[in-house]
Amino acid sequence: MRFEAGETVIVMAGSVHSPFYLQGESGMVVEVSGSSDYVPEHYTIQFENGSHILYGSELRREKNEQDVTYELKV
Repeated sequence: MRFEAGETVIVMAGSVHSPFYLQGESGMVVEVSGSSDYVPEHYTIQFENGSHILYGSELRREKNEQDVTYELKV
């Protein structure tokens, strides 16, 4: 999954490369670094307590009200 600067993301639980205390926390993507053959895409994420560099596979998008679809039944 690709993310862009300015997007809010959440660190997934069980992430191997992120500190335990960040799992489940949300932060904002401030920098995107491209991938190569041996290094996956990684992102600099700004959290309340500082910034960390994490792999895209450890992140997910934050759900908001616009992501929810409702079906009206008549």
